[in-house]
Amino acid sequence: MDNILDNLLYADSKNCALLKEVAMDFITRNKVEAMEKITFIDAPGTLMRDLLASVARRETTGLSTIVELRRRAHSEGLDIDDSRDMLVAALRSRNLKKQRTS
Repeated sequence: MDNILDNLLYADSKNCALLKEVAMDFITRNKVEAMEKITFIDAPGTLMRDLLASVARRETTGLSTIVELRRRAHSEGLDIDDSRDMLVAALRSRNLKKQRTS
């Protein structure tokens, strides 16, 4: 928790999608502690939108972490080195193909 905001800001500034998603997932899983220990005053507004999206995604889809998505994609034989959106799209496409063939 001590350096998660630094990691998040670094990932955002360097366009490191995986690091950014892992940091977001960590904050989302530990939101109560994060609210108590992290000052988001200097964080860009875009990060706040991304953080809210992460919380909403966790609550509505059950596909909360990039790690979970990568595990599912790997078990399906899919490429795991993609963004969250690409992984979700690949998994959905795979599921649609399975439904059509069954």
